[in-house]
Amino acid sequence: MFVVSWPSGSKRVVTVAVTGVPNLDINLSIADGDGLHGATADEGGIGDGEILHRRSIDGPLVITIGETVAREQKFPVENVSDPYTLTVTEDKSEGELEPNNMDADATELKPTYEMHGYLDSRKDIDVLRWAGDDGTYDIVVRGDGIPMSWRVGDGAPRTPGAAKVDLHKGDIIRLERTDRDGHGPLAGRDVMWSVVVTR
Repeated sequence: MFVVSWPSGSKRVVTVAVTGVPNLDINLSIADGDGLHGATADEGGIGDGEILHRRSIDGPLVITIGETVAREQKFPVENVSDPYTLTVTEDKSEGELEPNNMDADATELKPTYEMHGYLDSRKDIDVLRWAGDDGTYDIVVRGDGIPMSWRVGDGAPRTPGAAKVDLHKGDIIRLERTDRDGHGPLAGRDVMWSVVVTR
């Protein structure tokens, strides 16, 4: 367990990553001072690292690294010889802010601004709220290497690419992975998606 002792009331956007250990399946959890912005990454297998991108943190950051114990495994693996590296990076660039998986936490999307973000776990959903005027727009969604789909409101899922859509101020755009029930390495975990809307 590690603590980054940022003062209470200070807000930051951070990316937290831990490298893998050869014979362990590790997991990574974070929480901030109020305990409201917790998240866990457990997508890799034995020897893989874990990462949480662009998490909004208020005050101190608490980080926990643990072992994911398989059902058939009787005891945890004791590993005292292989090091790992934990990195906490403050991200001051513009983009989505996690958590944004519910309508109430949606990241604002403005006309012509190219929004970027990550789908860094199988269950991750990123929600954007349209901040422009009502009208018909061209929307381009990119996600090279990410198995993903997107939808406007409750409409049908679309694959990345270009589309012409009707948008009303406050409409929700959802991005999610199409491999939510998959297993094994997480494709496109460190690849950014992008969304831009123009007339």
